[in-house]
Amino acid sequence: MLLKPQKILNVFRTPRPHEYGGTYGEGVIVRKYAVGGVINIRVELTASHFGYFEFAICPDYKTTTQECLDKNILKLIKPQEGVDHNKSKYFPKDGNKVYEMKYRLPKRRCDHCVLQWRYRAGNNWGNCPNGTGAVGCGPQEEFRACADITITGKAEPMLPDIPTTSTVSTVVTTTPTHDELPPVHEESYSPISALIVTLLSFLVVCLILFLLYFHFYQIGKQLKSWLKESPKKHNASNQKTTLPPLPPLPPPRIRKPGVTAFGGRKTLTENV
Repeated sequence: MLLKPQKILNVFRTPRPHEYGGTYGEGVIVRKYAVGGVINIRVELTASHFGYFEFAICPDYKTTTQECLDKNILKLIKPQEGVDHNKSKYFPKDGNKVYEMKYRLPKRRCDHCVLQWRYRAGNNWGNCPNGTGAVGCGPQEEFRACADITITGKAEPMLPDIPTTSTVSTVVTTTPTHDELPPVHEESYSPISALIVTLLSFLVVCLILFLLYFHFYQIGKQLKSWLKESPKKHNASNQKTTLPPLPPLPPPRIRKPGVTAFGGRKTLTENV
């Protein structure tokens, strides 16, 4: 299939539609964060391709390149259990769902940064570095998306990426005084309301029973009428199928004694 000249020019046009200055790259700041702060990132995965997520930041929003993003890859606050990674990759192991991750921002200010989400899939077959072949090795699909953010203000206290010692946190709770307690509304019980509810329930039950009785009573009447009509219909059908009586047979013809026929003449003979 040949591309039209206009489409060929769009492929090599700079900036591209999703880059700064393009059709969709308007440079709108969507979030503001503190320097070195912890950000909560949610990713909704609708079609799992295995692989892993990775997040990076480039401070130069006008000429953002992948090389700039690869120099500022964010680190996970809490690494995943049972996964061998370099503290930056998050592996979506539970299929399609909304994943929530916490990452540490770099200790640098930028009025306009580009935050990139990179999803490298791992469901294609390829050649592994050790010379064997397996699913997830070799070139894989990649999905990327970017957002414009601002990093200003003071840095939050750094949290250890992998805690080595157990720490005990103290939770301080304050109890409000008597003046600060909210008023308690006592529930009032009325016997009249209980009586009304009971009466209405009884009426509803009676109505249901009446409807059931009326329903089955009508069915019983129809059944009785059907049983009465069925013998009549049976007799009528038998009468219709009965054949009419045959006409009476004529009596047999008997010759008189002493009369014979000879040559077409009748002669009388005497008995000797």
